[in-house]
Amino acid sequence: MKKLPFKDALQIIFKEGENFKLSTEYTFLNEALFRVLAQDIFSKFNIPDGNKSAIDGFAINTKFLDKPPKTFKILKDIPPENIENIELKENETVFVMTGAYVPKNANACIKIEDTLVDSNFSFVTINKPLKEGELINFEGQELKKGSLVLKKNTFLNFQKVALLAHLGYFKVKVFKKIKIGIFTSGNEIKEPYIPYSKGIVYNTNFYLISNLLKEVFKNNIDISYLGILEDEKLSIEKNLFEAIDNYDIIITCGGISKGKYDFIKNVIKENFEVLIENTNIRPGSPFLFSKHKNSYIFSLPGYPSASLVNAVVYLIPFIKAVLKLKPYFKTFEAILQENLKGKKGRTDFIRVFLKCSQGYLSVYKNKLPEHTSNFYSMAIANGLAILEEEKDYAFKGEYIKVIDFENLL
Repeated sequence: MKKLPFKDALQIIFKEGENFKLSTEYTFLNEALFRVLAQDIFSKFNIPDGNKSAIDGFAINTKFLDKPPKTFKILKDIPPENIENIELKENETVFVMTGAYVPKNANACIKIEDTLVDSNFSFVTINKPLKEGELINFEGQELKKGSLVLKKNTFLNFQKVALLAHLGYFKVKVFKKIKIGIFTSGNEIKEPYIPYSKGIVYNTNFYLISNLLKEVFKNNIDISYLGILEDEKLSIEKNLFEAIDNYDIIITCGGISKGKYDFIKNVIKENFEVLIENTNIRPGSPFLFSKHKNSYIFSLPGYPSASLVNAVVYLIPFIKAVLKLKPYFKTFEAILQENLKGKKGRTDFIRVFLKCSQGYLSVYKNKLPEHTSNFYSMAIANGLAILEEEKDYAFKGEYIKVIDFENLL
């Protein structure tokens, strides 16, 4: 069967992700960090909601300060919570604290340290002219009532959560967490707490994929470990059908190549709607993307290096498309410091080291073996260089697209 080109596979992933209907729920602000908004956010009032002083000092009407120096009578102190509507007369001023409403005909403020105040705090002398509007934050200057502040599908980082508080929101609508179940597979796979003996392979993939997704999507996913699937067809079928209706996404690792005991592939093809079967990439060509009712199954290769590449280039873009977090597939331009070799007609994801120097992102080869079975070289890399299918070489000094593991969202 002909392998699907990488770009074509991505388009299928994007389309299915965008069509996935994720439910919503309300969350309080103290639990909103890293969630994704399911509503547009509008300013409920003008910010500021009146003309306010930007400093501790004196509010005046500049038309009364025609020829400085000039002395003004201090009528009173105005703290931030005071909403009294005062009108200044000639030779009058008020002491305003930072954030306090200025009198209705005041049009400038001056810092207290730039004035001369008498010992009784009854009179203040201003020695310099002031510009109209100086040190006043005018009503609606920051935001007008009804203005769109945050769009639906915004990822709520610490700044955005604080902005919601600034706007008086204590509860917001967000998308429900995506429920993800992860299986690994193979009779040889054992958990890391099992003492080592020859022939066993430790369960790298669960820790790799689950923590990758947690790192990228934070509080927007709810991951369950569903265990190790044995190399037995009926058992795989039973476990998949028991799980499929309880999760938005099922992830399996291994069992999808051409081996005698690779039963997962057959079970998937016989029971579910296959949308993608094998793609023309390296590493990680064996890949199945399938659907059952309202749930999706990502069947990743067994080798952790290949599993990671599939997760980065297919699974993460799918979840981003579900949450409408663009760009779904995020790459950067970087300068090659060494030649890279791939194979024309195939998209190669080459493990590399990315370094930022003198304002440029540079790409260095990973000197360790690139074999799909070698996970150590993948585990210490901090990115992937993309050698697209039109090319079999990329040369030092060229710009090349890269994936930065630390900046996947």
